Amino acid sequence: MIKIFKTFFIILFFITPVVWLSNYPGEVKILWRDYFIETSFTLYILILVFFSFCLSFLYLLYKKIIGFPENYKLRKNTQKLEIIGNSLNEIIKSINSGDNKKIDLNARIIKKQIGNNFFSTYVLSQSAISNNDYLKAKKYMKMLLKEKEGKFIGLKGLSLIALKENSMKEAQYYLEESLKIEPDNLWSLDKLSLLLARSNEWKKAAKLLESVKIKKNEKVIENRANFLMQAGAHPLEVWKVSKNIIPIVIKIIRYYIDEGKERKAYEVLAQSWQKLQYVGMVKEFVCIKEPDIKVSLRRFKLVLKALKPSLESDETKLGLAIAAFHASLWGETKKYLEKIKQENWDSRIIELWRKLENNSDRLEIPRMPVNIKDTPQWVCKNCEKLTNSWSIKCENCKEIGQVIWSKSDLEKINQSHFENLFN
Repeated sequence: MIKIFKTFFIILFFITPVVWLSNYPGEVKILWRDYFIETSFTLYILILVFFSFCLSFLYLLYKKIIGFPENYKLRKNTQKLEIIGNSLNEIIKSINSGDNKKIDLNARIIKKQIGNNFFSTYVLSQSAISNNDYLKAKKYMKMLLKEKEGKFIGLKGLSLIALKENSMKEAQYYLEESLKIEPDNLWSLDKLSLLLARSNEWKKAAKLLESVKIKKNEKVIENRANFLMQAGAHPLEVWKVSKNIIPIVIKIIRYYIDEGKERKAYEVLAQSWQKLQYVGMVKEFVCIKEPDIKVSLRRFKLVLKALKPSLESDETKLGLAIAAFHASLWGETKKYLEKIKQENWDSRIIELWRKLENNSDRLEIPRMPVNIKDTPQWVCKNCEKLTNSWSIKCENCKEIGQVIWSKSDLEKINQSHFENLFN
């Protein structure tokens, strides 16, 4: 209904002036030089409309001809942007799928479209690295060295390739050169400090990371703490740097216990237990040179207070059982051992049950399972080699600071094959 009214009013709007002009055509007389033009007003209006239309058409045609080169260039740029956008999307998909051929193809497309040597050359170099084609990767990285914006990236890339090829002197040279451009670059500082650590230059390695803002990078913080420890720094100094290194936690606990600062030792245990969960820390805390039941009971209560927030963990239950055993609380020892499911028992738990059996005739000891779990060990995050003791350097892969306690809650970083693109 509304459409009908709308159509009606539109028709009325155009018909009304036409009808009115047909009823009152009027006359227009024009005298120009020796010419006398006489016509109706309606025809005069039509002529004016016609000429206005012609002028408008000519103006638009002129604008189109003048603006053709710019419009053509704009269309070409739009097409380029669309091709580049599609290529970038394909590169992202290829990174996730690990398709190096597609990465190379799309990087070359981008280079062809915009001649961007920096981005496309870098992508091509990273693709070559992930494909273990170090010769080609070096070629691309050396191309980056020629560009002002790409020099640091080129040096960093060349150092990474040298590290992968175990060319340590070459890697050190490139890292030192990169730090001349960006002295505070965390990646270069970290890699160079690890190289120094490999040569047992612990003081230099620690010094290199001293003034860097590394609060957000726990791994680099741990590395610096490890270097300080190996350089012979006091445990308290190392503890201030990082609270995630088990050997230091044990040394600090022993230091405070020997100094008669039991409360301080408790605070160290409480702060570090949730992440580290190493029962050796509890053993160090409850260890008494001369037996004293009062001291043992007091320390058991402190251990309980420190470990209670992590009571769901089997390591916590074992730690509490060990502390209770040292305090001669046989019932408490049994209570915490029973909280650990039998399928999770390992040789440490079996050994504690046997000790409990030897010290108490009244408690009913459960039947020992035939199959027990392997005792937790230290593990290298890099090569996954298991070992019975901690070492700053993995004996298998020689990596620095990668050996962690397998039961700890420290983050294990699994690196993707194309991670270098985002370093």
